[in-house]
Amino acid sequence: MIRKTYNSFDEIDKDLKILQLKKEIAVWTAKNNYKELQNNLSPRNFLSGLFRGFTKGEKSPYWLSTVGSIAIGYIAKRILKR
Repeated sequence: MIRKTYNSFDEIDKDLKILQLKKEIAVWTAKNNYKELQNNLSPRNFLSGLFRGFTKGEKSPYWLSTVGSIAIGYIAKRILKR
C-alpha cells in the first residue's frame, strides 16, 4: 500500500469524501446484486429460465412466453404446496 502525504486538511477531506462515495456505491451495488439474485432464484423466474433454455436462444413468440410463465407459475405453486 502506498502511503500518501497530505499538505492540508482539505486534501484529507477530499479523499475521505471520495472514499465515502466509493463505500456507498459498493453497498448499493451489493444490495442490488442481492435483490437481483433473489429475483432470479424465485421459483417462477428460475423455472421460466429453464423453459427459455429449451428454446435454444431463439426469440419465442410473446404468447408462448406468457402461456409458459402462467403454466410454470401454476406448476411451481403445486410443487411448493406439497
